[in-house]
Parts: sequence; C-alpha cells; structure tokens
Amino acid sequence: MLTRKVKRALQDDQNVMLDRLRDVKAMITTELEDEHEQRARYANAAIDALTDAAAAGVQFAKDEAGCRAVPSRRLNSTIARRTWR
Repeated sequence: MLTRKVKRALQDDQNVMLDRLRDVKAMITTELEDEHEQRARYANAAIDALTDAAAAGVQFAKDEAGCRAVPSRRLNSTIARRTWR
C-alpha cells in the first residue's frame, strides 16, 4: 500500500512538471515547484502507512516485553512523522 501511494504521488508530480515544461521558452528553473511542496505531497501519501507500521512495531515490542498497553494513534503518528524525515 505504501509503495502504491508513493508511486502515485510521484506520477502526479511528474505529470504536473511535464505540463509546466511543455511550452517553456524561458529558464526551466522558474517553472519548478517548491521543494517543500513536493516533499509534503510525498509525506502525505506515506503518512498513514508509516503510522500503521509504527503502531505494529510498537505493539510487537510491547507484546514481546509482556506489556498490555496499546499505543495511541497520536504516538504512532509522531513516530511515523519522525521516521519519514
């Protein structure tokens, strides 16, 4: 699922760039999208899968250690966001 979503985000990004560059007669760099916007799009495509993976990892570690507490969705999201950076 993660691979599919990130591939889709990359395909969308490529299509946007091809549309922008199709009729460019000036400097190409003026047509490039902001790097932070591109990164945000990829992060948004991946965050749910990374959050789920973080939850599974935390739960596995707790199960192996004999803990009964279940990690919160907020904690999992925080872990996933830090992993993505």
